[in-house]
Amino acid sequence: MAASRVRRRIAAGANGFSLIEVMIAFILVSVGLLGLMSWQLFIEQRSDYAQRSGQALALAEQKLTWFYTRGAQSSLSELTVADFARDVVSGEEVAGSDYRLVWSVTLLSPVLKSIRIEVIWRDRLGVERSIELSTLLSRYAQYQADDE
Repeated sequence: MAASRVRRRIAAGANGFSLIEVMIAFILVSVGLLGLMSWQLFIEQRSDYAQRSGQALALAEQKLTWFYTRGAQSSLSELTVADFARDVVSGEEVAGSDYRLVWSVTLLSPVLKSIRIEVIWRDRLGVERSIELSTLLSRYAQYQADDE
């Protein structure tokens, strides 16, 4: 008699989940987890790019700062002072093990040069990334008199 009650309850479908319902729930949870994992990877890549591009920007600004010393008096400066004609020329250097600085200098007039600095690095996936700064630089420092 007890067995017949159990059969009636199962036949009515009142208890439990079917195998199809469990499989659909498992697929939905799996798709959601895959989406979260890809989102996490994207966030890590963007974070890495932000960190490395910030460092690259600092390196480019450091090189530009050195170019801007061209009008300073070497006796008053803690930095080695750049000479407009001799030092403000195209070049390249490696900074650390990750970054390469490449700068090109174009003479626009006897007193004006165009400077373009590019900092290149590889991200964690091996893709080459870069940032670029460009400016114009006069032979004369902004506070220097023309007759000096």
